[in-house]
Amino acid sequence: MPEPFATVEQFLGRFDERFVAQLTSANGTAVDTVRVSSALTDATAELQGYLARIPAGRHPDASTLRVHAIKVATYLLSQGRPGKEFESIRNGYTDTISFYKDILAEVAAQNATPPLGVSYDAPPPVFNHRNLRGLVP
Repeated sequence: MPEPFATVEQFLGRFDERFVAQLTSANGTAVDTVRVSSALTDATAELQGYLARIPAGRHPDASTLRVHAIKVATYLLSQGRPGKEFESIRNGYTDTISFYKDILAEVAAQNATPPLGVSYDAPPPVFNHRNLRGLVP
């Protein structure tokens, strides 16, 4: 099993101890570093699932991977807290996953070729709705 993209210490350094205690313990009074470590391992595995499909030259650097792993781990830890609303945590998770999905979409568009014997006159992939937002109806 590969090393997680972030350590427990790096995770704990980003948040207030009381916040992490609420995420990791049933009574919200103590930080459970085992749960944090497990969440970081799971987050790394989830991100590696995306990285395996992205060319190595497009992989984010280590500091970005660390931030993404912490966001995903925080989201995973928040799932164990029924009845609590963590909108910003969910947004951090969905933004992180969207980052990787966007890279995959760009790679797929760059690698798309028409079947042999078929020609088309579609605009280049750079001319898409996201890039031309506000410039076309």
